[in-house]
Amino acid sequence: ADIDATNEDGTTILSVASLIGFSDTVKYLLSKNANPNIPSHLPPLLNAVQWGYEDIVQLLLDAGAEVNKQADDGR
Repeated sequence: ADIDATNEDGTTILSVASLIGFSDTVKYLLSKNANPNIPSHLPPLLNAVQWGYEDIVQLLLDAGAEVNKQADDGR
């Protein structure tokens, strides 16, 4: 299975895990080389920052998430 597969909206499982605060899932996906920078309307780093998940923010930064990455809608 493709770890970076997206749904019809372009959302990855890493984006969803970051949105709902599942840090163990984020850690697992990143350990399997999930890409934190896939273009999406819900970038993982933006999700984690908006919801205050500091542990997930750090995991994503350590994995190379782009700090200035915008959502597809320009957020």
